[in-house]
Amino acid sequence: MLTNKYNRFILFLAVLAAVLYNDWFLGYFLNSQVAKSGLTSVLEANGQPDNWLFILTDVLTGFIICLMVYTLTRKIYLKARMPIKSLLVIGLLMFGVFTAASALMPLNCGSQITRCGAQLKETYGWHDVTGGVAAFGLFIALVGLVNFMSKFKIASKNKKLAFITIYTWSASGISYLIFTLLNRYYLLAQQVFLVVSGLAIVVISLVLSAVNN
Repeated sequence: MLTNKYNRFILFLAVLAAVLYNDWFLGYFLNSQVAKSGLTSVLEANGQPDNWLFILTDVLTGFIICLMVYTLTRKIYLKARMPIKSLLVIGLLMFGVFTAASALMPLNCGSQITRCGAQLKETYGWHDVTGGVAAFGLFIALVGLVNFMSKFKIASKNKKLAFITIYTWSASGISYLIFTLLNRYYLLAQQVFLVVSGLAIVVISLVLSAVNN
């Protein structure tokens, strides 16, 4: 079992990453026009007010996730004799690195705000591609979490929380894709998906930091 010191540090990093990853709520105060009508990626688009702040928070999110992975591998995986190249580690690193990369390649929307980032020409742009890889990385991490729980003793309440999170994350991701294609409620669907993604990071940290070695 990890000491309370490391439990708190890992949880702190996870919560901080989740909050920074959901910086979109600041848009309602700093750029309400975009926040109310466009995808959250538009807050980082070239020419948008305070876009540097939203870019910075996503870059910090990526850095903090990588720091959390380092701490986990040093304090959990080595003790549990679990390979560093596990799905959990790879998935979390993908999420962290590509979240930061996506922020560093912002959209070019010009005067177009509505549907910016969801148009065909942008879907295959570097910003959306790296963002998609980041989301896929989190999916890999959640798959790795299931594998991890099958090999190590995990409290039943933590297992239940993990599976609820996995199902909710999957449902919110699918809903976001469907509503985007339907061009209805996609803004709300994206925000829900981002919140659940942040919660997923926190749940992963809770489950891993509570492993009995």
